This record gives sequence, C-alpha cells and structure tokens, in this order.
Amino acid sequence: MADSPVEIQAGPDLDAPADEIITAALGEILELDDVDPHFGFFDLGLTSATALRLVRVLRTRWPDIRIIDVFDNPTVADLAAHLERA
Repeated sequence: MADSPVEIQAGPDLDAPADEIITAALGEILELDDVDPHFGFFDLGLTSATALRLVRVLRTRWPDIRIIDVFDNPTVADLAAHLERA
C-alpha cells in the first residue's frame, strides 16, 4: 500500500484553508480519522515514503512544495503557515 497512489476520496477542497487541505490529505494517507494540527507528522506515523505521497497530493494546490518543506515544518500548523506565506 505504501507505493500505491493516493486518492483522496472526496478530494480536498482546494479553496479550503491550508490546514484543512493538509489534514484531509494526511488523514487519508495515514488512515487517520483525527489529526491534531500541532502533533508531529512523524509521531503520527508519517515515513519518508508517505511524506513523498503527501507532497504529491499537496502539489495539486501548491505546485512548488518540496519534501524538505514537510521535514522543516513537521506539523499541520507549521506546514500550513509555511504554505500560506509562500
């Protein structure tokens, strides 16, 4: 399953705030119902492989996002703030 493409079932609302888009994508990738925006991605179970999947999903809204952005901003709140500044 780690190598399969990610399909967000309802699709993130690309006009939604960044934190909602990231939370929806992360929840789908990690199969989580609830994601605390201040809890570390890697503590939630994100791996390097699933981080790449997250980046691919988020590129639909932020085409310039890089994997390093996820590592440098390791929570939903941090990454959302980073992407909203970009």
